[in-house]
Amino acid sequence: MFEFLRNQRIQELRAPDLIRGRLAILAMTGRALLALGVPLLFGKTIGAIHEGADAARVRNLAILLVSVSAATAICQFYMRWLWIGASRDFECRLRDRLFEHISKLSFSWFNRARTGDIMSRLTSDVEAVRMGVGPGVMHLYQTGIMGIGAVSLMLWMDWRLTLVSLVPMTVVLLYIRSLMPKMQAASLRVQEQTARVSELSQESFSGSRVVKAFAREDYEISRFEREASLYIDDSMRLAMLRARMRTGIEALSALVTVCVLWLGGRDVLSGALSAGEFVSFFGYYMLLIWPMIAIGWTLSLFQRAQVALERLEEFLSIEPEIVGGPVTDAELNGEWRLSHLTFTHAGTQTPSLVDIDIHIPAGSSLAVVGPTGAGKSTLTQMLGRLLDPPAETVFQSGFDVRELDLGLLRRSISMVPQDTFLFSDTIRANIAFARPDASIEEVRAAAEAAQILDAIEAFPKGFDQIVGERGVTLSGGQKQRIAIARALLHDAPTLVLDDCLSAVDTDTEERILEHLRRAMAGRTTIFVAHRLSSIMHCEHIVVIENGRITEQGDHATLLTRGGWYADTWRRQLVERELEAA
Repeated sequence: MFEFLRNQRIQELRAPDLIRGRLAILAMTGRALLALGVPLLFGKTIGAIHEGADAARVRNLAILLVSVSAATAICQFYMRWLWIGASRDFECRLRDRLFEHISKLSFSWFNRARTGDIMSRLTSDVEAVRMGVGPGVMHLYQTGIMGIGAVSLMLWMDWRLTLVSLVPMTVVLLYIRSLMPKMQAASLRVQEQTARVSELSQESFSGSRVVKAFAREDYEISRFEREASLYIDDSMRLAMLRARMRTGIEALSALVTVCVLWLGGRDVLSGALSAGEFVSFFGYYMLLIWPMIAIGWTLSLFQRAQVALERLEEFLSIEPEIVGGPVTDAELNGEWRLSHLTFTHAGTQTPSLVDIDIHIPAGSSLAVVGPTGAGKSTLTQMLGRLLDPPAETVFQSGFDVRELDLGLLRRSISMVPQDTFLFSDTIRANIAFARPDASIEEVRAAAEAAQILDAIEAFPKGFDQIVGERGVTLSGGQKQRIAIARALLHDAPTLVLDDCLSAVDTDTEERILEHLRRAMAGRTTIFVAHRLSSIMHCEHIVVIENGRITEQGDHATLLTRGGWYADTWRRQLVERELEAA
């Protein structure tokens, strides 16, 4: 039950708050000890009144009682401020550590992971661990001191009455223990269903255009209601277990209270116990009742924290499939060589690339074309190790890319991926993503080169316009051109354009290519395209079919060979003529 507190990662993340934690423990201890003094002073005050003591003594006892109560409140304030504040800082560090770890996981892992599940672990699971480390530990420590102190003082006052109070509480502890495994299992189901609801809502909102286009709102609503209903069912089962625990504790406590009042009242009437002593005893008994009630809630916090930590450890224990090499300082000039590259995606048996041999001199231009699914995008993802090539198959500037530091390698490549992604931020921030310190003049120049400047300036806020999640407020062509501007501003030795002109018309494509040809000067440029008119000026063209190079050469040479390239060129030429007509 307390395993999560002994977790090495948890202890490491709590270490920066060691001094604050110790001060909080002092405040907790002071608060508990002072609270134990209140019933004793209250009983003495009642006893003094009952015995007819003089007003000065009663006044002094009352002043002392108020002073102890005030000191208790002050200690409680600092206890919560220090301990809960430290738990919030711990929560921040844990969430940062988790986010950092997830960010470093490989591209293939993100293809398998569910966004909603990731978000659930970053939010509700981290919060559950914080509740265990923060309020859970605080209340357990308080419960321990006050429980031990109250029992000790009760035994000192009347050991027989104390036994009457404690024996039923042993039954309570056994009852709580019997419910713990069920509560842990129920907590796990709630956490998992929370992730499922988060995943479903995130997916539905992200795909809202598709949902509305096919008029499937009612279907998505029913899916969400079904998952939300399952979440409610799981939550109700957990709530029922907690209610059973609390009800059992309170029912037995009420029964014991009646017994204590009856037996204690009889002792007072018989003279075996003074009225003041009985008031103090009953005060300690009530202090003991509160920890018994609180311990059920505290243990449920620990159960949930343990389940949440296990879910977090699932992610934190995943090692990145792709790690950087030892070379952190190298001059990468954009020269590439692919040597006998064969690659098979995980979970498949058919290779996506087979025996690929290509040499790309620094500053040259290469086009990779072929039918859909031929392996073109797979090849470009190998360059920056978004997919990991076999050793000694992909080289940049003479270095095996597996030997290069990942940051060094990826900073040497400006990539415009096939699936354009924009952040929910300003247009300027999206263009300057790789170079946040770029001046507005540099951002404008990149936008002009990508033929998007006029469209940006037409927006009400210009470069400060928010584009919405994934650039939802922009057209497909606008998103592609902003992505091109982002890559141009990055100004890396290698520029990779993966079918990034598919959403623009032919005239816009030609204007973009004209600017790109100037930007390509002295820079290695790799095009992946379906529209052959966009790559006809490349120095070298490679045709890939079924993962193999079937043709290569320049545009004029490939037209004379009568292969896939020549057939596709003629077909696209006819399509352009028909469009023009």
